[in-house]
Formats: sequence, structure tokens, C-alpha cells
Amino acid sequence: ALEVFEMMEQEQIVPNLVTLNTLLDAFARSGKMEKATEILASIQNHATLHPDRITYSTMIKGFCLQGQVDKAVKVMGSMHKHGLHPDPIIYNTILDGCVGNDKFALCDELFARMQKENVKPSNFTLTVMIKRFGRNRWSRYNPVLLAGFWCGLALIGMAGVAIDLIQKSVIVKPF
Repeated sequence: ALEVFEMMEQEQIVPNLVTLNTLLDAFARSGKMEKATEILASIQNHATLHPDRITYSTMIKGFCLQGQVDKAVKVMGSMHKHGLHPDPIIYNTILDGCVGNDKFALCDELFARMQKENVKPSNFTLTVMIKRFGRNRWSRYNPVLLAGFWCGLALIGMAGVAIDLIQKSVIVKPF
């Protein structure tokens, strides 16, 4: 993709937004977010091109895939300067990135902002929030569960009993 872009520049062919978004996507998927950031800046500073939702969602997804959720939030914030507002897909991408990187406070802050901006949560939003509370809640008990497992193995000598104890301790009761 970069070679084609460079050939276009050599031939003085001006790329359109679709071409630049495609190049952005290629860089984001390959983890080359520095290059993607350069392309975004060139779009934002261009006289006739204006970034669209695809431009921003591609950048946000790329940063989230790299674990750079804070940069994704900054990109989302820059949307307002160009007359765009985050939609549920953009919020969901960042919320999922927050959960995947254990940034639970940021996740809560963004979910509150989403509601404040009247962005309607989707089923995926609710799935992410359930995952958020599940990860945060049970991750606190990992040391206790691990200690219980090893004690069960060492003291009782029965792996089946230890595993059964762990399973019973992590099953969420519906009531």
C-alpha cells in the first residue's frame, strides 16, 4: 500500500479520502501507528480533504489494537474539531480497548460521557460493560483462587477436589 502511495506522489496524483483511508487501514492493521498518524495529520491539514467517521474509527481501532487506548481517546476528542461526533461504534471500540487493557476507570468515564452525549448504547456496548465488570470483579480474587488451588493440591492431594472448589467459587449465581 505504501509503495502505491509513493508511486502516486511521484506521478503527482493527488489521493482522495478513500485512498488515504485505505492506506490508514493498512498501517493500523500492521501496527504501524506512527505512519497512520502521519496520514491522519495530512488529511486533517489538507485544504480540500476532510476526515470522516471511517478515518477516525480506523485510527481508534488501530490504537486500541496496540493497547494505546489513551491515544485512541485523543483521536476521538479531535473529531469535534472537524464537525464530527463519536458514534456507538467508536465508543464501543474504545470501551472494548479499555476493558482489554484493564483501564476500568477510563471505561466508566467514557460510558458516562457516552450517555451524557446521548449516544445510544448498543447490544455490543452492554456486552462490553458486562465483560468490564466481570474482569474487574474476579481479577481481585486471582491470588486467593490460586492459593486455594495449590493448597488443595498439596494438602488434600486430590486435583479433582481443588478444581471443583475453584469452579464453585467463580460461578456467578443468578440470584
